[in-house]
Amino acid sequence: AYSTVHYGEPHAQQQGTKELKSGSFSSDFHEYSVEWEPGEIRWYIDNDLVLTVNDWFTAVSGQEEKPYPAPFDQPFFVQMNLAVGGDWPKNPTEDTDFTKAEFVIDYVRVYQKPSYDTNVKKPEKKYREALADGNFIYNGDFKEKEDLTDDKDWKFLLFEGGDGVAEIKDGEIVITTKNEGTVDYSVQLVQPEMPIIKGKKYKVSFDAYADENRDIIVCVSAPTAGWIRYLQDTTLGITTEKKTYTYEFEMKDKDDPNGRLEFNMGHRGSTATVHITNVRLEEIK
Repeated sequence: AYSTVHYGEPHAQQQGTKELKSGSFSSDFHEYSVEWEPGEIRWYIDNDLVLTVNDWFTAVSGQEEKPYPAPFDQPFFVQMNLAVGGDWPKNPTEDTDFTKAEFVIDYVRVYQKPSYDTNVKKPEKKYREALADGNFIYNGDFKEKEDLTDDKDWKFLLFEGGDGVAEIKDGEIVITTKNEGTVDYSVQLVQPEMPIIKGKKYKVSFDAYADENRDIIVCVSAPTAGWIRYLQDTTLGITTEKKTYTYEFEMKDKDDPNGRLEFNMGHRGSTATVHITNVRLEEIK
């Protein structure tokens, strides 16, 4: 289940998720709740905190941001919506079975605190520091083992039918794909929290090869700024020979402490194993 807040101009969003260890969210009742205070919004699923947001913004394109905490400083309404189709589930076809399309709600309750502080300030953005050699990528040489499921440094992700495993060994990360999935990010390696500053120029470089010739997609994305691309989705063919790949881009949007380097290996017509090492993201003059 996903908890998401949309805001901003240009459009931005932040999102949290919860996965069940067994069963599905459609097989039983679950409790969803939101705690909304002037300077912070928190989302819970079954009393587990899944998302906290306090750094939203809003603006008219080309103008300065509106005073914080806009836009969440005005009345909103509660809407219970059973949506059909969309980017994630895709649109229904003539074969879609709607016999189980039921949205069952047990109760809805809304409470208001008797008092709260409305004099809130937007938290200052925190930007990752580069390493001593100027690299913003941590563990880019894969000398250290990592938990690839947490939110620290490297993270391996699977979506939309993608299946595979990633392992750090011998100074590289090895991504073995079992099922390529249906979208390019079905099999994905990322490192978030890249500080991308307006007006600065950056260089992305890495070494890569595969067990068989294939292609992958690399980009620098903006998960909290509408998933725009700072480095556009770039398809590159990699071979069985280890080579260095280098790409440059200039940041033309507003400062973002949450840029994300992505390697997308899903839905590429191949499940050949990919090897990556010596990953760098650095500012260039």
